[in-house]
Amino acid sequence: MAEKIVFRTTVEALLQRTLRAKGRLTPAAVEKLKTMGIDPETPRDVPKATWQALLWFAAETLTPGATQEQQLRTLGGELLRAWNETLPGKVLFTTLRVIGIRRGLHRMSANFRSSNSYTTSTAKDLGPNDVEVWISDVNGAPSYIQGLMHAAVELAGGKGITVDIASTEGDSATYRIRWQ
Repeated sequence: MAEKIVFRTTVEALLQRTLRAKGRLTPAAVEKLKTMGIDPETPRDVPKATWQALLWFAAETLTPGATQEQQLRTLGGELLRAWNETLPGKVLFTTLRVIGIRRGLHRMSANFRSSNSYTTSTAKDLGPNDVEVWISDVNGAPSYIQGLMHAAVELAGGKGITVDIASTEGDSATYRIRWQ
């Protein structure tokens, strides 16, 4: 089995466009990142295990004092908004606004392929603005993906958005996404 990798553009969005942009890349945070094998000045592809550690660290750094679920939800939304500023992100959200939210949710696997080498998804329509999405690997952080999905629907033009975690099993999770 090939090594599970998170691509540099996603790591860069987290480090530079999320933590640094929010003033959270302090000297102490940089030192901690270096002990994790991450140089925030030169983002690179990282293995899944390093990404998971980075997610937990960034979530707490971004919103200290919040519950872990809220930290991860906030990070997911902030990271996607930051990723929207990268070239792959701009292409993705331009496409989503053209094809629409429902079709975009059905194409999530293609979207994940631009951020990592291992996540796939499926989608099932439950109604006109109601879609169930299964994600194969949520990096042990279903709330992170919940925040990411909420931001994705919002950036694609959705209003009145709810994203519920319907179930989790092993590395995967299923979400119910509704919007107006």
